Amino acid sequence: MTAIEVRPAEDDLRVKLVIQWLAMRQICIAQDVASWLVHRLPRTNAALMACVARLDTASLESKRALTRAFITETLPELSQADGEELPVL
Repeated sequence: MTAIEVRPAEDDLRVKLVIQWLAMRQICIAQDVASWLVHRLPRTNAALMACVARLDTASLESKRALTRAFITETLPELSQADGEELPVL
């Protein structure tokens, strides 16, 4: 039997997941904004999905595009995590 190590998803995959999940909700996000966002979130799928859901709701309510400024307004806890992951979202 061959054993393999399962590690957390690489950042590139996490960025692609966020872009894809938002696209499934018919929301566009720039690659650099998605990358910036992912680097500030906990490294779990649950955190990514929760973030996507919150951004979807906020974007629909305000009818605004997902820019870095809009995301920091919507998720103010991200501004506290300059360069470090948030413990909870």
